[in-house]
Amino acid sequence: MKKKGMSEKDVLERLRNYIIFRRSLRERILHLISQMQSYNFIPEITRVAEDMDLHASTVWKFMRTLRNRGIWFRGVIDTRRLGLVLRAYLIKGSVRNARILRFSLRDEVRLLPMGAYLTYYVPSAVDEEMSEVIESTLPEGTADLGKYEHLIVGRPDLLRFYDPSIRGIRPAWGELVKEVLNGVPEVPVVERPRRGRFDEIDMFILRELEADPFKSLKSIAAEINKEIGYRERISYIRVLRHYKSHIEARNVIVGVKAKIDSLFDLDSLYLIIEIEGSRAGIIRFVNAFLKHPYFLEALTTKAMDKVIVTAIVPMSEVENLASSLMKLKEEGVIDRWAIHIGMRRGRKQYSVPYKIFSVTPDEVAAVYRAGGDIVSSKLVESGEETTYSSLMT
Repeated sequence: MKKKGMSEKDVLERLRNYIIFRRSLRERILHLISQMQSYNFIPEITRVAEDMDLHASTVWKFMRTLRNRGIWFRGVIDTRRLGLVLRAYLIKGSVRNARILRFSLRDEVRLLPMGAYLTYYVPSAVDEEMSEVIESTLPEGTADLGKYEHLIVGRPDLLRFYDPSIRGIRPAWGELVKEVLNGVPEVPVVERPRRGRFDEIDMFILRELEADPFKSLKSIAAEINKEIGYRERISYIRVLRHYKSHIEARNVIVGVKAKIDSLFDLDSLYLIIEIEGSRAGIIRFVNAFLKHPYFLEALTTKAMDKVIVTAIVPMSEVENLASSLMKLKEEGVIDRWAIHIGMRRGRKQYSVPYKIFSVTPDEVAAVYRAGGDIVSSKLVESGEETTYSSLMT
């Protein structure tokens, strides 16, 4: 409800001023975001303060400012080091009455005018068995978009693309296309992942840190005891040992990423972009475009000849994106592209479930057939996070 005595014009003006406030970022705040995203691990605030030549209390003050602007961070997980691949599907018909399997669901995006884009975490050791279970739950006519072994998470370069004069993100299609065309075509060496066995404690820690990388291990220890319910109490020391030996030592968490949903225009669209091309061309595209805040992440096949890129793009810029893709196709960088339009507000992304390795595909199928589901993941990003309903009360 709007406040008594407020006209519709007053409400809209208040909304406009609030959006401007939320999107106003000073240069020092931009430097903090850049610094946070520069590490290949979760940095301690004292380390960030030292590297920026600031007092730790100042950094915490900046962090609170980011929270007030609707910006926070999430952990970036190297799924290959966990021994996971991702499966992607496109439901083309109505999903109004569909019962979506949620055990290992990662992305759930409703498409326009109907349909859905879904991705699932799948342990590579049981890829065929788990994929068969997932596909048995999907509506008839669902398109299998394939298996993707590489998950590349974009880290928005706001120092380069945030424009204080417009208090928002500037499009830079010409710059991005030029960067792709002039990019170095050499294929980088992909490091062989150091895998090991991960138990539910390890996966629970990862789930919590993916959702909030600055959550304390003591808080996580308390939640493990509440949710998992082992017969014996899990101590903080045990959680710390698991984190140090099984997660940090194996480089499973490769940094943090800023969640900047509040900086996007309200009319922005969530896009799923399929691209096929040469290995070198795909790598050049991903390296260039994932620097821009519009582009969230990329899933690539093992051969890196196909990629699915997700993005949040203002409605007025979708045509320019399409023109850029056409230009790259004309230049021979990519062979084919397609864009699917999703509902930004209804999108959801979930963490790796902590039971991903402790439950078999047969158990998942049996529970689903009985009308249930095994849910052990956590919501890490949602289109519902940025709301302005408080303005109307």
